[in-house]
Amino acid sequence: MKIANGMMLFITLGLFLGCETGTSTEVAPDKLKAGGIVSQKSTKVSSSDIKTIYSNSGQPGYYIQMGHFQEKKSGESFLNRIKSSHLPSTLLTKYDGNTANYYALVGPYRSYNQAAERKRSVKYISSSAFVVNVTRP
Repeated sequence: MKIANGMMLFITLGLFLGCETGTSTEVAPDKLKAGGIVSQKSTKVSSSDIKTIYSNSGQPGYYIQMGHFQEKKSGESFLNRIKSSHLPSTLLTKYDGNTANYYALVGPYRSYNQAAERKRSVKYISSSAFVVNVTRP
């Protein structure tokens, strides 16, 4: 009986090692560290990773920044495209000295997670969209 069990184990291991499992053993180059150890990207976002826009006029909260413009007309044109998708949006004007900057924003959302979740569904409008925090200075 011991021989049969040993033989069965040997056959099972042979089949297992000889079969293709359908998984890849390749590791993306950006995940390799020295010594071949695979690193895992953290899904946590720290507050220092979130861009903050300080504004006296904007409603505080988390937004999805869809675009940044130096001309108001370009920002308004882009914002009309967003509004046609029935998304809550605003064009926030912020001055840096004498220079005006226009931010096309979707939101506000109460939390970073809500904005990040919604960001996935607006990628068709702007593939470079990201979450920002609008706050008072």
